[in-house]
Formats: sequence, structure tokens, C-alpha cells
Amino acid sequence: MKHYNVLFHERLVRMERAKISFIVVNWNGKKTIAECLDSILSQTYPNSEIIFIDNFSSDGSLELVKEKYTIDKLLALDRNYGYARANNIGFKHARGEYIALVNNDAVLSPDWLEKAVAVFQRGHYKNVGSVATKNIDYYQRHLIDTAGVEFLGFGAGWDYKNLPVDSKEVNQRKEVFGACATAALYKKNIIDSVGLFDPNYFIYFEDTELSFRLRLFGYTCVYEPEAVCYHYGGDKRDKNSRYYMEFGRRNIEFLFFKNMQGYLFFKYFLSHCAYEFVLFLFFLSVGKGRPFLKAKVQFLKSLGYLFNERKKLKSALIKAGKFKDIFRVEQCFLRSKRGLWDKVIKAVRGYGTYMNRK
Repeated sequence: MKHYNVLFHERLVRMERAKISFIVVNWNGKKTIAECLDSILSQTYPNSEIIFIDNFSSDGSLELVKEKYTIDKLLALDRNYGYARANNIGFKHARGEYIALVNNDAVLSPDWLEKAVAVFQRGHYKNVGSVATKNIDYYQRHLIDTAGVEFLGFGAGWDYKNLPVDSKEVNQRKEVFGACATAALYKKNIIDSVGLFDPNYFIYFEDTELSFRLRLFGYTCVYEPEAVCYHYGGDKRDKNSRYYMEFGRRNIEFLFFKNMQGYLFFKYFLSHCAYEFVLFLFFLSVGKGRPFLKAKVQFLKSLGYLFNERKKLKSALIKAGKFKDIFRVEQCFLRSKRGLWDKVIKAVRGYGTYMNRK
């Protein structure tokens, strides 16, 4: 009888667990999508749904998914809307209390969701809006792919890439600036209030912009090292380096101009310009000066849109009573400034590694 009561209790707990909505955006991911979906379906957490959005793939990956898997919601788009907008489309169909964003080339460990959801449920951290997880390089499993995102005031990001998986920095549960959307968990009602991705980003830095926006509204991000994901990564980026650079270096300007509200913009503007100039010299030296400049031209052409977006964000912050607390956001990336030049050097070396892979 006692054994029966224990089993009944465990079943009841599983039934009462919050529903999770997995959103997987696919574009020509035939090589990895099966392994990705299999890992989602193998999660130990029992209450979830899968929303699959195909960005007009041409490699047969959509057909593979239709044939092999039973998906709760499958959306085949009429063109490639980009990663940011496709996720937003999927979000509108989500019924879960939490949203798990998973790249089509990410493979989750069986207890990934269990560990990530526990961060919200334990309540050890205040105002948690998102959970970053330990994303390991699929091919080099002794190296980190990303372990959360840190942001430096002049516009540089650092995601712990290429650190050893056993290093102290990536094996402690802690607060970080934001989450990398390769595999991350968000609270839906918070995203309902602040919005998901800026659709104009298309791809790259959309997760950093969302992290920044969540910070502006007073929400935190916790890194959970026990929630492990293996990320293929690199393939599309290496084969389309100009494509990556044009969107990436444009979007960092979008982020800086829109999200650096109030005095933050004026305080860090000159250091941001200096940092981008150093990057330009670097890319020029490796024959990538033209796509870098093209990205900045696209940014300048978008100034009208950005002025409007900046105003809308400021109005929303004032309405929420958060504009006066902007200094709290600065404290987040000032904390990341310890060992600043070491992080800058790592960031530049990361660019160099990426360029040399091509």
C-alpha cells in the first residue's frame, strides 16, 4: 500500500508540472534535425509540446520531419523569414508556461529541461526571466560553445566560448547577463510583457538584444551548468562568412543604438566607436573590410526605424516605472568588466579563429 501511495504521488507531481513549449526553427537542417528532435522527445520532463517552424527549407529536412515525427504544431513558412521572426511566429502558438528555444543543430541531454525548469521552481534567484544552459561544442566535447552571455558596455559580448568544460567559470550556477538561444528557457508571461525577438534582426545577436531588454525591465538570467546541450554550430556561419558578418556587425549597432537608453548611450558611445574601429582594422587585415562596412551602411540606412524603436522602448520603460533604474543594467555589465582586456582579447581571438576556419 505504501509503495502504491508513493507511485501515485509521483504520478500526481508529474501531472501537475508546468507545461513547456519547445520552439525549433529549421532552415536546411537535414543533417542535424533528427538528432535534435530525438533529444527533445527523450526529455525526462513529462509535460511539453513541440512547435516546429520551417523557414522554407530546400534540403528535404521538412519532408523528413513530416515523415518521421508527430509534431504538436508544424508550420511551413512560404519564405525564409530569418531566425528571429520565425521564433516569434512559433511563440504565438505556444501554450506552455515556459518557452524552450532550441536550435535545429542542438542536441539536449535527457535531463536538460528538468534542470533548467528547476531554476525557476527553486526560487533562489529573484525576478528570473530566463535560464542559460551549458552548451558544449558537439565535435570538441572538451570545449564550451556558450555558457550564457556577458555584455561589455562598449558593445562587445563574451559567451565563454572555447573554455575547457571543466573550468570553474562554467561549472557554477550563477547570474549572467543573458542567455544564448542555442538552447535556453524563458518564462512565457514575462516574454508576453516585453516581447520576444526584434524581427528586424533576421539572425545573430537577437538573443543578446532580448537579454538586454529583459535586464532593462528588471529581469535576471541564471546560468545552470547541469543543463547540458551539445551544439554542432559553425557550419552555416563558416560557409557564409560575409552573410554572418553583414548581419552580425549591423545588429550590434541596432542593439547599441536601441537598448543603451538614457545616459548609457552617451557614456559608452565613444568607447563603442573606438572598439568598432579596431574591429574594422582587424577585418580589413583579413580581407573582410567590405562586408564590415556594408553592415555599417545598412545600420545608417535604418536610423529612422531605430529612432522610433528607441522611443517605443523608452516609453515602455517609463510606463513600467523602470527607466529610472537603468543604472542597475550598467551594474550587470560593469560586473562583467573584471579582467576587461583579457575578455576583449578573447573576443578578438574568437573572431580570428572563426575567420581562419573558413
